[in-house]
Amino acid sequence: MKEFEELVFKKTKKSRVKVGIALLLLGIALTLIGGRIFIGYTFASKDLADCNQDTIKNGYYKFNDVYELLGEYGYDNKGSGYVLILRDKTNPQELILMGMYFAKKDVDIAEKVSKAYWDSYDSGSNQFVYISGAGRVRDMKSDEKKVFREALFELDSDASSRSYLEDRMVYKTIEYKTFPRMMKVTDWVMVLSGIFLIGFSVYLFITASGGKSRKQVLENVAVSGMDPGIIANELKTAKSFGNVLVADDFVLFEGFTPRIFFYKYLVWVYGKVTNTQHKAYGIINTGTTTTYQISFLDVNQKNIMVPLSKGNMDDIITAMHENAPYVIFGYNEGLANEAKNNFNSVLNAVRRRKAELEEERNAAAANAVPWGQQADYSGYQSSAQQPDYSGYQSSAQQPDYSGYQNNAQTGDYTGNENGASSYGGEEGEDRGYSDQGFGNTADYGNVNDYNNF
Repeated sequence: MKEFEELVFKKTKKSRVKVGIALLLLGIALTLIGGRIFIGYTFASKDLADCNQDTIKNGYYKFNDVYELLGEYGYDNKGSGYVLILRDKTNPQELILMGMYFAKKDVDIAEKVSKAYWDSYDSGSNQFVYISGAGRVRDMKSDEKKVFREALFELDSDASSRSYLEDRMVYKTIEYKTFPRMMKVTDWVMVLSGIFLIGFSVYLFITASGGKSRKQVLENVAVSGMDPGIIANELKTAKSFGNVLVADDFVLFEGFTPRIFFYKYLVWVYGKVTNTQHKAYGIINTGTTTTYQISFLDVNQKNIMVPLSKGNMDDIITAMHENAPYVIFGYNEGLANEAKNNFNSVLNAVRRRKAELEEERNAAAANAVPWGQQADYSGYQSSAQQPDYSGYQSSAQQPDYSGYQNNAQTGDYTGNENGASSYGGEEGEDRGYSDQGFGNTADYGNVNDYNNF
């Protein structure tokens, strides 16, 4: 059993871990980029009070007990900028003048702080209003810089005073309480997408051995009654088509979502090719994408479409047909309609064909020439023709493996004679088949038209 599981799921773990790592890295990147404002405010470690004209840089800073707001110097449609005084901790006479931006919702706070400052200044009291928090320091915009200078120069028209003020101006602005309001919709989308991808990558790591698809494969094997050791041996000699292994009794799709189909439970198999035309602005052709799928219809009338990573669909179907000739292969609109409306007739035709093949195989085994004995071919008449091993006479025609006579006509797998008639109808009667309910069938692959042997 261990060898069986290692062979069946060897690529599943590799695929899931690889995809999981890629999604994890992408998720972390999206979360960091989209949540940069939140992360900056949350983990801001630099203190604005420790900065001077030479050391203050763009980035995220803490600010504690800020109270010297001189007043508004400008505004835009989102908020207002106020002149902020920052004093050196060791020498309060040394100061810098910069901007502090308040969103509209916070302008009342700025006005309260500024009013308390001037009231205390005029009265000589110490009734300041303090604010603390974290914010992002950025360069002033060109128009912001202009109004900032003009607002400060209005405080004193004296040339020496202006020179003093200009020497202490720092053309930078710290944003007050901008999280989460400063985060745009795209930032939130990136954060939420990143968190989802990180969560999904964790799920892939947990289910690296296959998860639900692994359980389904093991259940299918248990129902099949095949010994896992025999399955493992067949896998070693199976025909390989990329991530698809075609064995004697089943076909295995390896990779991210493994699937196994046992021939004895299949009724109809066909390929589907989809060509998608891409256009820019709905006019300019930018290319065509071709995808491949194989459809499996089983005895329980359950249809499963399995995508292929490469365009080797026809080779896979051919190999499966060689191992299970009783299964119907290839797409046909009439057959599609019959499978939809009269599934039992299609199922019975496949069962009859399987029984015929088993009978032929048993007869061939019974008539096998014992080892070391000369074969006696005198019992076969040859009249300018080859022997017909299908159990029917062949006179200038190919054997019809559907179990019915084929006189210049197509085999009918439903168990009815096919003489210019449709499935299940009287001779000459037109059942009016259509592919209604099956979607657009123009792109169904039917290179090897196996349903017409």
